[in-house]
Amino acid sequence: MDRLGQFIEPLLADPAMLLAAGFLIAFLEALAVVGLIVPGILLLLLIGAGIGWDPPLMAALSAAFALGAMLGDGLSYLLGRRYRDRLAALPPESRTGRWLGRGRAFFRRHGGRSVFIARFVGPLRPIVPVVAGSLGLPARHFLPRMVIACLLWAPAMVVPGALFGESLELAAEFGGRLVVLLLVLLIGGWLAINGVRIGYDLASRRSTWWLKRLGQWLRRHPRLGRLAGPLLVPGQREVIPVLGLAGVLLLSSAVLLTLLTLALLTASPMLPERVAATTLSGSLRTPLADPVFVVLGLAGSPVVVLVVGLGLAAFFAAAGRRLALIHWGLAVGVGSLLAYGLAALLGALPMYVPGPDLPFAALVLLHGFAAVIAAKDLPATRRKWLYLAVTAALMLFGFARLYLGQAQLYSLAIALALAVGWVTLIGIAYRVRVGPSPRRWAHRLIGLFVMFGLGGAVAANALGYGALLDTQQQPLPSVVVDAERWWTTGARASGETLSSRRTVLGSAAVQRFDVQLAARAETFRRALDAAGWQPLPPLDANALRAVFRSRLVPEALPHLPRDYNGQAQQIARRLPLGDGRWVVLRAWRSSWRLSPDERPVWLIQMRLVEPVTVAGLFNTWRRLDDPADEAMQRLRAAGEAWRWRSGAPDGPWRADARGSDLSG
Repeated sequence: MDRLGQFIEPLLADPAMLLAAGFLIAFLEALAVVGLIVPGILLLLLIGAGIGWDPPLMAALSAAFALGAMLGDGLSYLLGRRYRDRLAALPPESRTGRWLGRGRAFFRRHGGRSVFIARFVGPLRPIVPVVAGSLGLPARHFLPRMVIACLLWAPAMVVPGALFGESLELAAEFGGRLVVLLLVLLIGGWLAINGVRIGYDLASRRSTWWLKRLGQWLRRHPRLGRLAGPLLVPGQREVIPVLGLAGVLLLSSAVLLTLLTLALLTASPMLPERVAATTLSGSLRTPLADPVFVVLGLAGSPVVVLVVGLGLAAFFAAAGRRLALIHWGLAVGVGSLLAYGLAALLGALPMYVPGPDLPFAALVLLHGFAAVIAAKDLPATRRKWLYLAVTAALMLFGFARLYLGQAQLYSLAIALALAVGWVTLIGIAYRVRVGPSPRRWAHRLIGLFVMFGLGGAVAANALGYGALLDTQQQPLPSVVVDAERWWTTGARASGETLSSRRTVLGSAAVQRFDVQLAARAETFRRALDAAGWQPLPPLDANALRAVFRSRLVPEALPHLPRDYNGQAQQIARRLPLGDGRWVVLRAWRSSWRLSPDERPVWLIQMRLVEPVTVAGLFNTWRRLDDPADEAMQRLRAAGEAWRWRSGAPDGPWRADARGSDLSG
């Protein structure tokens, strides 16, 4: 996530790069067929959200979107005129054979108007221009409609994104980072589910010819033939599925070896002490989302794996499916032991190497092999939906573990690669050795899997919901740090430092902490009150009216709360500067307490803001640049009796209120 932030922040900070990115995405999103696999609308809306309500930049970005869209539509039109009847033979249309048919039907129904209409209809946007060219629509009819449509479409992409970006504080900060969390889920889910869908479609439509020839080559091979020959007898029903599983096995094995190699090459000399707020889970944490992900986390817990695993094992035994029972035990039981062995091996190394996340590995083994067994006896047209459902469930369970801080992303990836490889290996043996199943076998298996899974999830949540939810919403554990060491170095004895930013999401300049203050809460509050700092307006009906009032009333306009590692701000004040600008202070109690007097260390953010009306729709606060550090000067004036020490470049100041804290 840090690397992603390092990539995004320069993009948002450099208008030229932002416009170039918008132009390129709009071009690719409009290009024939390519636009079907590029989530262009989502990316364009996110770029618009990144700039916020900045009219000059919005106009420039609209022009970039429009130019990119015109170039993409124009090139698609020329491709249609150039290739005409040969388009159906080009990939990926030759593999799917559906998009051109839909585009032609739409064009014949609406004629030249379809060029304008399709610009605002996602699936048809990259298809209708190429269809218009292939069906001979004259350029003098195509170009005016295309240009007008692009000119209208571009601001329709920029304005909603800009409004969303401007109101992101209003929406996201009210729920911690709930909006960002939903975006991560939507984008991740879109990529995972569409990746499986597209891969399955391609494999099911065009892989048969290649897999048959691969099987023939393997049977003729002088050495490999002795191993693969008995598995690939011509005419057997399972030859193609077995070869497909073998391909998945090779791919997952390659991914696993790559991940383990990278983990070994980048291994740390010791297990690092991580600060939760500098991780993805800490940055996404919000009390509003905690209950949802606690339920999901427990629904994918080892308790549920045990309930479903034993339940289906009993079903196989009662149904007399001895081979299914043996393969089920090999897939789930032996696979879990294999993951445990790999984790123990990596844990025994003298350096820190992330191993597979064991609960997630067991989840993938359980869901994956159940899908392999059920898919064997499902019609080919229904298998895709089974695999998509399993992918969606595993994505939610994996993200829940990431959100709850129970696993790292790298450990989840290693667990996924290992489990998928083992499932496909046992799946090959199952598909070869087990014959056709009784009628409706697959449907009964899926029904029992869902029933056992729901029962296990209900039981796990009934037993552990309260305890797990409490661990997510409790304050950080207390860490005692030598006061003099903190004052001189800003670190504890182990070299660990407090987080320098509230979240890894967003610009470091916006999310950084400005001050670390060692003081008791009452001392801190008394100093602010004596210097004229005001409490923030309460979030009530009056605050809501101030947001949508036609006249700006800064005194009533609310400053919405913010979270740090799932904890709401403990101290929040503001100070008017008299020229329409205000300084807003927010403070969170960190996990550090200084010895010997046990004073807590506070993490403080200060922002210079002004009230604005956005597009005549609502009132909010806009952050201002603070080159003269006016906000810091105001806080130092309030704490003039404290000791102050500047930190490293771009690092937080340190303030010690011990001298003014004798009464506390």
